[in-house]
Amino acid sequence: MAIRKLGNLFLLLLMLAGVMTAASASFSYRWQPRPQVQASAVLASAVTAAPASAPASAPESEPQPLLSQQDRDLLVLNVFNEARGDTPEGMRAVLAVTMARVESACFPDTVQEVIYQPRQFSWTHQRGTARTLAAAEAREPRALARVEEVVDDFIEDGAPAGEELLYHARTVNPVWASSSQLRRSKVMAYHVFYRHRFC
Repeated sequence: MAIRKLGNLFLLLLMLAGVMTAASASFSYRWQPRPQVQASAVLASAVTAAPASAPASAPESEPQPLLSQQDRDLLVLNVFNEARGDTPEGMRAVLAVTMARVESACFPDTVQEVIYQPRQFSWTHQRGTARTLAAAEAREPRALARVEEVVDDFIEDGAPAGEELLYHARTVNPVWASSSQLRRSKVMAYHVFYRHRFC
């Protein structure tokens, strides 16, 4: 048995050697040294190629905002409708879920698409919710001001995504919350948050 294995190994080595020989015969590489160029010639060509009135330094471009004004307003509306009575930490947790969805491959790629994804945030499809900032202002101006402050601070901090992708109010028990794909991760004020095992 051992002799047979050695024979098979020897045949394999012979075949490999044949392949290597054929490959090296079809591919030949010859090293050629680079032509020598004097530094003065390189410097002269760089000087002649440079524009006569080159500015001392290029102006720095303005940094692009992390989120657009429309994104900011949608985040305000989302928090106003989902968590306006919550603590600032609870509001930030809702914001972090929204941004985590934007970054997740399991959800759309923009704030607008995430918020208006069908049947995800209840206020987007239920009657009687504030769907504009003017409606939120008319309904509860103090709550809107508090929400706007939290959202603006959140954006100023870089709009960090959380690890949780789902949440629901503590007063409800949705069917999806018992899914084996979800893991309950924390409870903050009025909401229960979940991580998704595969997203």
